[in-house]
Amino acid sequence: MPAATAAGSEVRTVEGLAVDGEPSDVQRAMARCGTVQCGFCIPGMCMTVHDLLEGNHAPTELETRQALAGNLCRCSGYRGVLDAVRDVVAEREAGAAAAAPEAADEIRVPHQIPHPHDGGMA
Repeated sequence: MPAATAAGSEVRTVEGLAVDGEPSDVQRAMARCGTVQCGFCIPGMCMTVHDLLEGNHAPTELETRQALAGNLCRCSGYRGVLDAVRDVVAEREAGAAAAAPEAADEIRVPHQIPHPHDGGMA
């Protein structure tokens, strides 16, 4: 997009995905899955994947392909990008499950009134 069309807008670049100088999970997965080759298209692909995952936490392969439709790559193709998206989704799901293991074991009924014998209300 021409820079003039972004006047007055917030612009985030691929460098802005890093946290405290460390690459984001998307950037790490892209590198790990072999998508980084000549370096020309990868910033745009990282931004596209990051944006996709912000709005869709578990995109299908078709949804990922549709999101990437405007990103052209001559070096690595798109298989690595699809693999990277799958890896990021799996890592995030594993991280969420590890963050709340006791919550997964505890079954709660919303708005349940405690039983008097359990120290709750009478």
